[in-house]
Amino acid sequence: MAGIRPTSSNGNTWNVSPQPGNLTSAQAGFITHLGAFSAEWTVADNTFSLKFSTPAESSGLLGVPTFVDQGRSGVVFKVYSGDSGEEVDISGLTQQQDKYFTTVRDLPGGSYTVEATYA
Repeated sequence: MAGIRPTSSNGNTWNVSPQPGNLTSAQAGFITHLGAFSAEWTVADNTFSLKFSTPAESSGLLGVPTFVDQGRSGVVFKVYSGDSGEEVDISGLTQQQDKYFTTVRDLPGGSYTVEATYA
């Protein structure tokens, strides 16, 4: 539900890909030897908001739900640094969209806020 999980045994890599289904919010977190992982998100009207944090020494995949199965299309999202609030330039990272997620690969560990809107 909250969508945060390590993808390597030591926690150096991770995946943050929430799967809201019919829920409107969720939050989760855990601690590894690298540090704390946390994620919380909300869905309201045509907006999806996600805040997550991962250890600085890690990197991972961010998956923003497309909600195609709920008749939505045209996801537009921005990623902001949770520390400074400035928009993060993700144009140099590998991005891909499928039926369920728009993904950003190799995002460095840190704190982020994601704001997505849907048509």
